[in-house]
Amino acid sequence: GRARVTGTTESADLALDANDLAAMYLGESSASALSLTGRVTETRSGGLAKGDRLFTTALRPWCPTEF
Repeated sequence: GRARVTGTTESADLALDANDLAAMYLGESSASALSLTGRVTETRSGGLAKGDRLFTTALRPWCPTEF
């Protein structure tokens, strides 16, 4: 299949910066946990729960070598 992207007039479910999006994407932090520290704001009801579901990983990220 092919992905298709279209614009929307809907408001965002969450407000966050790129660093926090990266932490969620890589599986280190959940939207709910980041919201407790004020780093993610739920802008639409259910946004935190949706963010948690979208970015959940089966395993916590781990890198055996240091950068």
